[in-house]
Amino acid sequence: GQKAPGAKPPAARSATPKIAAPRQQAAAPESSAEPSEERMAAPRAKPERAVNRTGREPGMVAIFLNVGRKDLVTPADIVGKIAGVTRLPANVVGAIDIHQRHSLADVAESEADFILKKMPGIRLKGVALEVARATEAQRAE
Repeated sequence: GQKAPGAKPPAARSATPKIAAPRQQAAAPESSAEPSEERMAAPRAKPERAVNRTGREPGMVAIFLNVGRKDLVTPADIVGKIAGVTRLPANVVGAIDIHQRHSLADVAESEADFILKKMPGIRLKGVALEVARATEAQRAE
């Protein structure tokens, strides 16, 4: 009977440093406002880099999806939905660009037609998907 109460305090002791560490980390950003300003500026630069992500890898073709950041879509959502619906391995999906109202995803050229056939109408984050091969104009956005 004495072993059970003895087991709980070591767990509490090991949890205490874990709780203390975030407090120390939380104090650091408050001491200097500059890193938060840099973080605010960093997202502005990301869309410029994101434009070039898809359509570059050999053997891959970019597809257009009508869901984007406004739908709170993540790359994992896109990969998971494509892999789940088509029963293909997740590695058929390559680079993904998520824009405000749409996304571009690289998929294996050998599987692109199959993916384009299976995905329309499937719901992702409550939106019925419209899928098409990405045009140069869409990649430039």
